[in-house]
Amino acid sequence: MISGKAESEKVKLIIISLLFVCTFLAGSFFPKNTVYGKDFSCSSFFEKLAVTGAASVGYSYASVPDMDYELTILKDGQTVGIIRGVDITRLGPGLPIGTIGEERVHPSFFPDISMEQNYGLMRNLNFDSDLMEKRIRELEFVSVLPDHPFPVVRISMDQDGKYELEDNHDTIKDKKKLIIYIKEAIEEGEETLELSDLDYDLDVPYTDEQLETIEFFKEVDKIQNAQIILEDMGKELILKDADIADLLVSNDGSSPLMGTDGKPVLSEAKLDDICTGIADDFTTRDSTFWWKKYNGGTVSFNHVKYGVVVDKDKTFDLLKDTITDGRTYTGTPVYTDESKDDRIGDTYVEVDMSAQHMYFFKDGNLVLDSDVVTGNKARHNDTPETIEPIYFMQRNRVLVGENYRTPVKYWMAFHNHVGLHDANWRSKFGGEIYKTDGSHGCVNLPTETAAELYEYVTVGTPVITYY
Repeated sequence: MISGKAESEKVKLIIISLLFVCTFLAGSFFPKNTVYGKDFSCSSFFEKLAVTGAASVGYSYASVPDMDYELTILKDGQTVGIIRGVDITRLGPGLPIGTIGEERVHPSFFPDISMEQNYGLMRNLNFDSDLMEKRIRELEFVSVLPDHPFPVVRISMDQDGKYELEDNHDTIKDKKKLIIYIKEAIEEGEETLELSDLDYDLDVPYTDEQLETIEFFKEVDKIQNAQIILEDMGKELILKDADIADLLVSNDGSSPLMGTDGKPVLSEAKLDDICTGIADDFTTRDSTFWWKKYNGGTVSFNHVKYGVVVDKDKTFDLLKDTITDGRTYTGTPVYTDESKDDRIGDTYVEVDMSAQHMYFFKDGNLVLDSDVVTGNKARHNDTPETIEPIYFMQRNRVLVGENYRTPVKYWMAFHNHVGLHDANWRSKFGGEIYKTDGSHGCVNLPTETAAELYEYVTVGTPVITYY
């Protein structure tokens, strides 16, 4: 028989035991740590983090997120930036790091402590959005892009003195769109992102004013791509690129002025100054005559039979039309009608007596050349340096001089009794023969060369001789 006191002690013991069990059971569902789950026993683990209570269905939470994530950003295969999970995570409790990847365990009234239950996590990468955008904007290729790009279309002068069109429409990038692309790659757990595969150009339409500038530049570029090449009798003048661009009237010191017709305005004052210089340089009548030698360099002549006068006004019109049309002109200035026939032209004989060589040009092309022997320098019978036309030609002539009578087959006289002719008594030509065994002043040619030259030249063909 149990006494009343013993019965009371037994009831107390039962109550204490029930309280202990209830406390234990309640503790299994009360959040105590950093990882939670619902309908899982207290012996369940998620990525080695213990479940200690109840939380939202289907998610596991932890204060320590996935720090190993890394996005490598490439441009044409080269790394241009890296985003790391540790740099875009704000540490703190309750940060979601992933969904449960295993099947849910059905609930039981009592927690199963007989064995450990391990579950994996599918990474969600729910990083801090503010930190993420801040880190993306710090990337060099992102930071250089303006937040509010400004479309530019303008004409300016480059370092070479030519006008160029600045137009950034094809290079403007949409910074916001690029940031979204990178964010999406991070949120989807991508490990690499190739920028060249992305389209983040900003499509900005041209304004009417910008379209007008583009059309105007086409006219400017046509003009500054014109070329003027003047060549004659050893003189040369070339106008191109910056020289032509400089002839356009400037609007503000750096851009060309648009005329009422929508075309660039040509400075006639500057062009007139150029034509004045051309007239001074290329007019050869009653002045020193300069000749550009075939093998380089120039030589001057005085009192020659050739001389031209530049028609400045007609040369001005020629240059203006050529430049305005954006064409290339290669030739001579315009000479006055009275003097244009007194120029040497493109068909002539040139004798370089230092080189002991003769060249014949027809219409500007070298068609014949040969070694020669000129006047004997030791006996002071030097061939004269001159520019004169052939004034007489004859076949099978006998040359008569002091103490000699010499028959030749081809005679082409150009200065008094000096001319070009064959010399069949010579076995060698060129070199230094002329210094001690030269002619009486004529230009001796091999017979075959003299015969060919005789067929090319006519009375009036210029002959240029010089040392």
